[in-house]
Amino acid sequence: MSRQRRVLLMNAFWAIPAVLIMRILRPICHIRISKIFSERIGHFVPDSAELIVRMSLEKSNIRDFFYLGSVSNFQWEKMIKQKLRVRGILARIIGEWNRYIPGGTSHRIDGSLTLSRDSQGLFQRFDARIPFTQSEDEKCKQWLKEFGWKEGDPFICLLVRDSAYLNSTSLYRGDSGFSYHNYRDSNIETYLSAVKFFTSQNVWILRMGRVMMMPLPKNMEKVIDYAFEDEQSDLLDMWLFANCTGCISTASGPDVIPWVYRVPQLNVNALPLTHAYSFTDSIWVPKNLFWQHTQIPLSISEYLEHGYLETNQYEESGIEIRDLSELEILQAAKEFWKRISNQSETNENNVHLQGKFWEIYRSWSGFSKLHEWIHPNFLVANSWLQSRERELF
Repeated sequence: MSRQRRVLLMNAFWAIPAVLIMRILRPICHIRISKIFSERIGHFVPDSAELIVRMSLEKSNIRDFFYLGSVSNFQWEKMIKQKLRVRGILARIIGEWNRYIPGGTSHRIDGSLTLSRDSQGLFQRFDARIPFTQSEDEKCKQWLKEFGWKEGDPFICLLVRDSAYLNSTSLYRGDSGFSYHNYRDSNIETYLSAVKFFTSQNVWILRMGRVMMMPLPKNMEKVIDYAFEDEQSDLLDMWLFANCTGCISTASGPDVIPWVYRVPQLNVNALPLTHAYSFTDSIWVPKNLFWQHTQIPLSISEYLEHGYLETNQYEESGIEIRDLSELEILQAAKEFWKRISNQSETNENNVHLQGKFWEIYRSWSGFSKLHEWIHPNFLVANSWLQSRERELF
């Protein structure tokens, strides 16, 4: 018998009556108790931010209480407690017994109604941002200043996924680990031209991550390889992503923080195209996909038909995944910089290509489920569509 089950049984004598009383009181005060998926930051942040918005829109007689599992970021836990009634083991025990005793559905709620995606645009239509305290702001700014950053200098958070972090955690899944997610990995070395481009524009680059395989080259001007710094913290993780000028990511974990704080994103080497972050101010550039036997590139329609979430599914379907080249990443970075520095120009060919893309994208059978609300600034990179127009359409 697991420890969790023993705890529930030991507390049954008071928890079961508590559940029954809660149900009796429903006409007067409707109490709901639910768990927030706190084990992975990619769910913890958007799910709790979604709950903050949803709770603000609930009827006045509803009282919601929450409990957490293992906490992936203690700073975010501290912050959401300002907005949500997050309780400890007593709430968990009552909540679990409510699940076991039939008839408790109305006394719990789903942690997310949008698959942790904000597909309804709640973070844009309602303000889910939780402010940092003055002392937290000052502490994080002081940390940046020690590297030569000056207040007001733009900085971009760069998050390039590899398998080092998940394979180092207690979440490691036996022999295969998290290899089913390896299709999302990419090589930090292919981002160096983009990094140098941004620093040439006097923009700081902070390479993010807690555990990474390969460091950036030493002594790069205006570059902080945070992933290899000794002074890491949950506060810095949250604050940097929430306050950066822009975020470049491979669609991985902590890049959900910019969703909540309305920070523009560039998602490169990002798969699947079906799950693009259409609800954010973002540019999406997927990896290049080819049929293994013919080496013919996949079209947009085929990208959507084969929008898999596991590496082996691509292999079994005969699809080869190729990372974007260093040049393709650089081109996307330049496009992103024009966007966030207000230098973008209208181009008739780009408008035409975007129109063709959206015609196909909206006709995909799964579109409405994942893309209920579209951010007006979302697009697939013009540079990618231009370079592969004949193949994609």
